[in-house]
Amino acid sequence: MKLLIAPAALATVLHASTGATSERSAAEGSPPSTNTPAKSTPASTSITPAPPLERGARPRKVPRVWPPVPEEATEARFPRAELSTSSLFALGLLPAPALGMAPYASYRWPTLSVAIEARALFTLDNAWVVNGLRSRAELVMAVPSACGYGGRWFACGSLGIGELHAATDGDVPVETVRPWLVAIGARAGFDLVFLSRLALRTSLEANLVIGKPEVWINHVRQWEASSLGFTLSAGLVFPVGSSFL
Repeated sequence: MKLLIAPAALATVLHASTGATSERSAAEGSPPSTNTPAKSTPASTSITPAPPLERGARPRKVPRVWPPVPEEATEARFPRAELSTSSLFALGLLPAPALGMAPYASYRWPTLSVAIEARALFTLDNAWVVNGLRSRAELVMAVPSACGYGGRWFACGSLGIGELHAATDGDVPVETVRPWLVAIGARAGFDLVFLSRLALRTSLEANLVIGKPEVWINHVRQWEASSLGFTLSAGLVFPVGSSFL
């Protein structure tokens, strides 16, 4: 009889304990359900692997691209030096028409230059005859100048100072009185560029002669410099370390 009552009492105690626990859980609040739907994760981007190399094949080399090498700077730069040599034809500065040469050096800015020129002029053969005697004269000058530029055109002012020498083929005395020729010049010209580092320069200069030499042959004055002379020049110009373009 006691054995039958003990299991029944034990079941009653367990039922009461379970009920109390259930009531306490309801009072405190039940935990959220764990059966919530799972968050969807975005599909990861797949990377397509490169195709496998064939057996025995070597990997292809990607050519290396080098940056372009800058060309040597040849653009026009200022200030700069310019060298030139010109052929000359002169009238009025010597007793007869004359030809000559003139080396020239200048220092130039975009619209201005200063220069020094050395001129050597010689009368043409048989162009000056005095009393049946062939005579000749030569003039060596230093000509500093200043020029202004507008595009390829230029205009200059100059001051020329030189010494005149004269001679004849005969055995007669030749004397040059006041041999120093002084001339103020106004020049206009044009540069024709046909290469990046070479140009053709032509100009025409009018000279006002203020120092007038005289030539006496056999004690007779045979020539005196006129008040106005002209010089035509044409030559090549080379910019030092720069370019015309």
